[in-house]
Amino acid sequence: MLKKCLSAIFLSAILFSGFPAYNGVSSLQAQAIGGEMLTPMEEEIVKQINLARMDPYVFIKDLERMRSYYKGNILELPGEFSVETKEGVAALDDALKYLKKSRRTFVMTVSKGLTKSAKDHVKDQINNPEMSFDGTDGSTPHERMSRYGKPSAYHGENIGYGALTARGIVALFILADGQPDRGLRNNLFNPKYKKMGIACGEHKHYKYYCVVDFAASYAEQFGPKK
Repeated sequence: MLKKCLSAIFLSAILFSGFPAYNGVSSLQAQAIGGEMLTPMEEEIVKQINLARMDPYVFIKDLERMRSYYKGNILELPGEFSVETKEGVAALDDALKYLKKSRRTFVMTVSKGLTKSAKDHVKDQINNPEMSFDGTDGSTPHERMSRYGKPSAYHGENIGYGALTARGIVALFILADGQPDRGLRNNLFNPKYKKMGIACGEHKHYKYYCVVDFAASYAEQFGPKK
């Protein structure tokens, strides 16, 4: 049986566009990226994902500073439009509780095949106002991953809309507002995952659309698939 976790969330870009940059990713972590095919934004997201996995505490202050801007379920950052969340500060409290008891886990390296899989889905969904893990051709995440290699039984996919910064994308995954199972967060911190692929593109409706594919292992395919 395939072990998979698919998770998606949309929060407006204003939620995280004000997060400060963090340059604390070590050279060892940076060298572990292996993502020469990535854009600067995608590469930075990989760094921030690995930072969260290696040192989850660094995101606590980012989330704590948001508390005073909640008005019930409405989040109002200064000088920005307001955004209606599903859980309000409850999701924030849950995320902080999780981070404070989290432990370090493995740094993930970038897979070319998983990145190609993520890029396929970004291109396919670029005009879709609704989030979907199924491609317009009916493809599932596992089927897309299998185009370029062989994913392990343990694999997952995160989708996020709208955040303007790499730091914001990862914070959005940690918050996982409106998700009872916190699938975004669980994928991000899953110690079974060792490989990842990422793609981001401009979206017709939400500015940015990012897809992150995860796998415990991934056998890259070289040459055309037979």
